[in-house]
Amino acid sequence: MLLTKILFITGSRSEYDLIKNISYSLSKEKYIQCHMLITGTHLSTKYGKSKNLIVKNKNIKRSYIDINVNNSKAGDISNSISLSINKFNSLFKNIKPNKIVIVGDRFESYAAAIVAKINNIEIIHFHGGETTTGAYDDYWRHSITIMADIHFVANKKYFKRVAQLKNSSRRIFNVGGLGIDNILKVKFLKKEELQKKFKFKFNKNN
Repeated sequence: MLLTKILFITGSRSEYDLIKNISYSLSKEKYIQCHMLITGTHLSTKYGKSKNLIVKNKNIKRSYIDINVNNSKAGDISNSISLSINKFNSLFKNIKPNKIVIVGDRFESYAAAIVAKINNIEIIHFHGGETTTGAYDDYWRHSITIMADIHFVANKKYFKRVAQLKNSSRRIFNVGGLGIDNILKVKFLKKEELQKKFKFKFNKNN
């Protein structure tokens, strides 16, 4: 069986928390080699340098690419997208992944999708079909959806929207939100434990 190389793209803490379980699970497979591209706000001191929160895994190779995301003005975002395309293209040609995994709607993910499409690399997209009011996110997310080859969506409504964007329901899978895996692992405190820990008392209505 041929080795499959999968490259996970992560540019922020929030979306890393969604893909970490999938990346860890796939990294255990004998014929899958996992890489992770760490970029965006992960490398920015202004945004907390969340690369330090990424758990090391000997089965997942990591690459770091700084795309200068310290500012959020339109011109600066354009520069970051340009940097992303150039730098990601060099990395993709070096790693030669068979597939890339993208979550959601960030502009660095959009840049990664462009590079993957040009280099004929299969794109796997999670959380397509969703909308964000008053932000650029929809532009990036829907554009990624159009470019992507395999889609994992969070519910029937998003399934329908992705199918409309693709003019097909082929290779779209309604699997639920990735955050559910993290919620299931949370150990919740009982009401009495919560009151004791934080030294407060619940009212009748809170």
